[in-house]
Amino acid sequence: MVMIVGCHDSCNAALQTLKTQVVVQQQESREWRVRRLIRSLDKDNSGSIDKKELDFVDRNGRFFDTLDADKDGTVTGDELVAYFNAMAERRGTQAVDAFVAWMEESFANHNEIDLDPEPPLRVFLESSCSQLIATTEGSLTPGEAGATYQVVARAVLDGAAMEAAGEKFFCWMFGSRPFRLGGIDATPIEGMVANLSNKLIPEEVSITDLEIEEEIDEDEGKPDKTKLVGNFGDQEMNESTGGIDERQLVVTMEGKIHLAFETHSQEQPAAGKPLWLHGDWTLEMEGIRAIFRDDANEDAVLEVTFEFKDGEHRVSSLEATDAAVDMVNYVGKQYCNGKKFQAKNCMVMPIYNPEKSPTYK
Repeated sequence: MVMIVGCHDSCNAALQTLKTQVVVQQQESREWRVRRLIRSLDKDNSGSIDKKELDFVDRNGRFFDTLDADKDGTVTGDELVAYFNAMAERRGTQAVDAFVAWMEESFANHNEIDLDPEPPLRVFLESSCSQLIATTEGSLTPGEAGATYQVVARAVLDGAAMEAAGEKFFCWMFGSRPFRLGGIDATPIEGMVANLSNKLIPEEVSITDLEIEEEIDEDEGKPDKTKLVGNFGDQEMNESTGGIDERQLVVTMEGKIHLAFETHSQEQPAAGKPLWLHGDWTLEMEGIRAIFRDDANEDAVLEVTFEFKDGEHRVSSLEATDAAVDMVNYVGKQYCNGKKFQAKNCMVMPIYNPEKSPTYK
């Protein structure tokens, strides 16, 4: 594994105005964190907890009933670990780790609960701190379930200009086997050569090529527009409320894109009265790039890139201005890459019509 990190704006020929450093460290595994939650509630050291002990984060008891796999009225550490492992298979580790972090915060804020202290972080790779672009390399191996490596980019701001605190950083990672960084799957290097530098792809140029300017098809190599349009949906259970979150992506040939969001209980079907976001989309090499805006707040802008593959629109990147944080819920409960919108789901989905939205345009 090789990692390279540096300042985006102040870098010139690998020399930066700031000193940077890159570190690879590891926190305790998700299993350790989950069992710590059970231990904090298990006052009698019985190895399990009952429904009343969890009611401060599960007032309606639905979450507890889901965790209680053997229906004996108690939840053990094994049951909680099995639940989160199964959720990771369905929704990915990023969403699961975010939910575990929310539970840890809720437990820590509860006056009657004392969580075991976290052990110190384990550092595996660490670069020196220099004005040259920071690099480090070494071997990393998969850990136990839920254990991930954390890449930390640091900058020394002592004596730097004030605006340096707002600089963007870049981080490149290269590995000898497939890996995932921040929810994004690594791409084979041979598929990225064209994007790195045209110097890596030498081509013969003749005088004829210089004299004749051929017409270029800007959409060559891009997906077929007719396959991208239509209604695509996403469903998931909201572990906080016990309800079902419905999300729908409507893509039109006219370059318009609409996002619908509605939540309802498991006992009742969707009411068909979703909240809407409206925007515009353009064709990209792997799929589409969409920009959503809030007419009531010009500072609220949400930009989402969708990769289209096997009939699914998958979120590959997502950026939002500070004023558009609430708009992220229309795509997912957090900034999660990999969120899928597909034509068919395991449960019946409502079909939303964006033209019925009061903000439709």
